[in-house]
Amino acid sequence: MGATTTTISELLKNQYEGPIREQLNLEAMIYALFEEGPHQWAGANVHIPPHTRGIVNTATDGIKYGAEGAVVPGASNQEYLEMIVGYQSLYCSFQVTGQAEASAPGNGGSEAAFIGAMYSEMRAMEKDVRHKLDRDMFIGRGLPGFVIDQDAHTGANVCMISGANSLSAIKAENTAAGANTFVKVLHVPRDDATNWAYLPDGNAAPTAAALFQVGAIDLALGTAVLDSTTHAGDGPDTSGVAATDLAVLVEHTVGGARTRTDEVHGLNALAFEAESAGAFTNSRLNTDNTVLRGFGYKSAVATAPAAGSGNSNGTDLDLEDMQLVYDGIEDLTAEKIDCLIMHRFTRAQYKNLFQADQRWLPGETDARGGFSAEDLAFEGNIPIKVSSQAPYGVIYFIKKDTINTYTLRPGGFQEFSDNGDIVTQKRDPLSTRLMDIREGFWKQYFELVSEKPRCIGVMAGVRYKRA
Repeated sequence: MGATTTTISELLKNQYEGPIREQLNLEAMIYALFEEGPHQWAGANVHIPPHTRGIVNTATDGIKYGAEGAVVPGASNQEYLEMIVGYQSLYCSFQVTGQAEASAPGNGGSEAAFIGAMYSEMRAMEKDVRHKLDRDMFIGRGLPGFVIDQDAHTGANVCMISGANSLSAIKAENTAAGANTFVKVLHVPRDDATNWAYLPDGNAAPTAAALFQVGAIDLALGTAVLDSTTHAGDGPDTSGVAATDLAVLVEHTVGGARTRTDEVHGLNALAFEAESAGAFTNSRLNTDNTVLRGFGYKSAVATAPAAGSGNSNGTDLDLEDMQLVYDGIEDLTAEKIDCLIMHRFTRAQYKNLFQADQRWLPGETDARGGFSAEDLAFEGNIPIKVSSQAPYGVIYFIKKDTINTYTLRPGGFQEFSDNGDIVTQKRDPLSTRLMDIREGFWKQYFELVSEKPRCIGVMAGVRYKRA
């Protein structure tokens, strides 16, 4: 019978957890940027009351000027929604065989050599876990990127995409599992009075909330084939998407394909996930719960690159647009943005804004042009962070202390006991012998939560050039 996470938990003990967990938490961007929640919770979930409305100011209630003896205004009240946050479980495992097993205690080998071999494997897995956490910090729960077509797109199925790298990674995982990748495209307008809704395909008789199969992805051009499952060869109808609005790619399940409903929420999901099942029990479709919607923006005109330029689709980075996103979030939330995050290819576009007319004067400019990765900032003092897992062509504007990591169980390695009383066996495919195998496991229960999703701003459609 195959092992389950439940049976493993009953058998395993903590070991080597301290140094590995500390190292992981120090290096993963999800922990470097965001604070732990107010406490580590111990129950099945956490109930959070996000503030949605203050005292109402009307002719009779709330806040009112009046002379002595005037009628006291009627009582009004603050209003709150309820977010129910459950934990997400992260598991992974590895096995050690061969020389490491031969050097284990009881086999005549050195205990230190065996522990060293296990530690080496754990270090390798630590990198894989950190890679997974860093990617899910942006696209957790399967919201990998944004459709940035702006040319009354109603027929073709080749679409401009911000986040082609993230979509490609998801497609590769699904393909390895023997399944295709399917998405819906969610229109997330800036205007609170406009519904959030899934786009139809562009057929003459369009299918509302159409489902699209992901085909070929071009990382250099920043395009992907999104083919309607109802009308072959037809892509999403973006003709009704306003010039500066975003349309979000949302992964969907078809025929048992892999889903990500059990993965931690990323920034895309915290800001734009629309279904109540994935948005902490609060639907954001139609005009529901507008206070929980993130801020999405793209530049006004997305264009194809000049032939041979090496650039992707999209528009050149513009400081005015960056300022508009920054100001738009502050206009909505009265919060101060304190961090920008982008891919290093997008950072190159940002640096180019200030180096296009750079002069090389002896004694005034060093060999780096006066810039280094640590020197980059927006608005003079807002740090720009870079992640290799950030989607291509996307810039995130965030208020760090509105996003927390709530931890039920910190991440740590667990293993079968070292004295050999619990050992798995595997048949050597080249012979009839059985090999003893030691296995190690990682286990973590946590969630990424934002009580103010409007403090998460996304600017998409930025042209980039890959190294």
